Formats: sequence, C-alpha cells, structure tokens
Amino acid sequence: MQLAPQQSAIHEFIWLYAGLIAFVVAAGITIFLTGFKINLGVLKFISSYPGLIVFGALFILALQWIDRRFVKKPTVS
Repeated sequence: MQLAPQQSAIHEFIWLYAGLIAFVVAAGITIFLTGFKINLGVLKFISSYPGLIVFGALFILALQWIDRRFVKKPTVS
C-alpha cells in the first residue's frame, strides 16, 4: 500500500515533531533527575587561545572554498 506524496509528507512531519517533543521531555527529565548545572568554564580556557580560534575558522572557510571551487558536484537529471 503506497501513501500519496502529500500524505507521506504529513506523516514525516508528525514523526519529526513527535521525536523532537520526546527529546525535549527526555532531556528535561534527565536534567531534573541529575541536578545538571551549566558550567561555562571551558570559555575561560578557549579565551587564552585566540589564534587557534582564528586559524580554525580560516581553515574551515578555506576547505569550503576548495570544495566549491574544485570538487565537481553530481548533477541531477
């Protein structure tokens, strides 16, 4: 039995939203039961390496440029 394309898309969105709601509920229960507290101490560590952050950003941008410039993308026909 095949579903119509629009009906199939509706089912996909229902499953997507159900999964997102289940994730949020599970995360909330986990945070409540474990007493999780946000710790931003890692930001103090990263702030002492600004050159590394700049290098990482430039490296990612360079890889994106190389990918768009030299890697041939398959065409859909």
